[in-house]
Amino acid sequence: MIKWLAIPYVFFLFISCNDLTLPSDASLESKSDPSVEFDLFAFIDHEVTRLQNDRYTLQKIVYSPSKDSIRVLAPNWTDDLGVFKVLDTKNKSLQANFTIDTSDLGDKMVIRWKSKNTKSLIRSLEFTYTKQSISRIEIVKHQTNFMMEQSEFMVYVSNEGYRIQKESKTPFSHSQFLLESTFLHP
Repeated sequence: MIKWLAIPYVFFLFISCNDLTLPSDASLESKSDPSVEFDLFAFIDHEVTRLQNDRYTLQKIVYSPSKDSIRVLAPNWTDDLGVFKVLDTKNKSLQANFTIDTSDLGDKMVIRWKSKNTKSLIRSLEFTYTKQSISRIEIVKHQTNFMMEQSEFMVYVSNEGYRIQKESKTPFSHSQFLLESTFLHP
């Protein structure tokens, strides 16, 4: 009687083992997933060092409803690019709060981090890789409470500059701000 009960179990194991396939040599190559391995803080620190060493200057154009201004100045790169250090992308517990999608566009790869929580300050991050290095970063922030709504859209383009667009709304006011910064090589 026991051997008749064991036959379906052995049959199930036999079928299960036949579905196993050994990985090919190509799949055994170590390929790190850039969506998980990317370190935003280290990238920004690297860009600060590179821009300082190459002696770039910065042209800032500020657009606001009250006054527009243009300035060319010797930047404090740590402060100027520090605004892009919004999320520790190496933190595994933070990664769990985002859905991560990757799109291969031929010569570019786009990695999108989208917040699972609609009340999160950081709504999305997008990294564009061109020729195995980051060429563009987009960050969307949004915050809402009973007194205000605030949105911020930030774009960093390697070797070109960055753009920060902010908008704030309250029951009594509405303000907009746009900063466009261009890297100027000496």
